[in-house]
Amino acid sequence: MFDQLLEMVLKTRKQKDRKTCQQAATAISLLNASGASLSSLQLNNIKIADANLQGALMWGTNLRDSDLRGVKLNGIMWDGADVTNVNLMNCQTGMLATLRGNSDRVLAVAFSPDGEVVASSGADHTVRVLNLEDGEECERLEEPEMVPCVCFTPDGRIVSGCRNGAIKIWDFVNDTKKELEGHKDGVFTVSVTSDGNTIVSGGDDRLIKYWDLNTGKCTKVIKGHHKAVLAAAVSPNMRYLASP
Repeated sequence: MFDQLLEMVLKTRKQKDRKTCQQAATAISLLNASGASLSSLQLNNIKIADANLQGALMWGTNLRDSDLRGVKLNGIMWDGADVTNVNLMNCQTGMLATLRGNSDRVLAVAFSPDGEVVASSGADHTVRVLNLEDGEECERLEEPEMVPCVCFTPDGRIVSGCRNGAIKIWDFVNDTKKELEGHKDGVFTVSVTSDGNTIVSGGDDRLIKYWDLNTGKCTKVIKGHHKAVLAAAVSPNMRYLASP
């Protein structure tokens, strides 16, 4: 049954008439509803408008040049899929909006405590603050190198880590900045403890550091990682630290 339904889908590569495309959309919807994996398939240049692919497993699937207009894509899992030149007009994705901010890869995002803005940092050497109401950029912090990580403090300040090893504390409301220098190489993760008093950072120098948020002084250094520290998290009660 799988092969027969898949053949109906692939038929739209050559036959683009309405009936064939409707049959293909029904066929791939049935495959998905049955729980069949659609991962790593060659589904390029197919036409399956209005199909139901909610929750579909499509990791690494080739969808290049396909017509997916009106397709239900909520919850789809398609990491590594090739969606080059795919028509996604009127698709249902479950996303409320797409914000346009960084001009290159976005490496980290964080919501402000009041939920009014989102900060994004990226390979374009900037941290950008976007208003969630209209999607417009309202503030920008420029750095000399890419910015792999960003987070907010409980009182709304931004903490970011740069590839040059610097950590910035940025109060964009009052337009003040403080720089912490302590990592010898790139900073890949920053977070703030639940009490809002301490920054925890990790980086390419294989160190995790604790910083007093108010004074900017380093209060603790944790060694022992054999490779770069890509993530670090402190438990809400601040008793435990987890890092890969």
